[in-house]
Amino acid sequence: TSDPAPSFSPALSINNQPSVATPAPQPTTTVPSIAGLNSMMMAANPLLYMSALANVSNGTSSTSSSSFPSFSLLDSSCVAMLMKMAVDLDLTLSYHKRRGEAEIAFESNRTAEKSGGRGKMIAFSDLGKDIRVSERVNGSNTESELWTKTDVHQFQWAIRGKCTKILK
Repeated sequence: TSDPAPSFSPALSINNQPSVATPAPQPTTTVPSIAGLNSMMMAANPLLYMSALANVSNGTSSTSSSSFPSFSLLDSSCVAMLMKMAVDLDLTLSYHKRRGEAEIAFESNRTAEKSGGRGKMIAFSDLGKDIRVSERVNGSNTESELWTKTDVHQFQWAIRGKCTKILK
């Protein structure tokens, strides 16, 4: 008679000890943090970003159709808020109506007297559903962008951030 061949189990190593299988390493993907995404979105359009946050928190959709926002750059309450902001941030606030378009501008008090209103400024024009934000140096536009109107309080904080970043 012949001896049967020794059995061999693939799950056992040579010394009949269980083998340990290590899983293959998984590829990793770097995903920006929520804070990183929020910063990128906030920098791109502060008013739209704040509107999206408000919509998420109250369960509404940003695609819902609505009429124009409930504030205007020239509303008495908005003008009063802008005047208070100018005092708080030590800025000069000016109003101009050029080419049929009303414009409110901020300039640093440190440079306003020296430049005669020709230094670095940030100007805001109400276009109905949007606000045009223009940066100027010596009266020439250096940068311009549109902010979609949402809420006057969000607008206030967006202006504070922009003025602090550019004029301080």
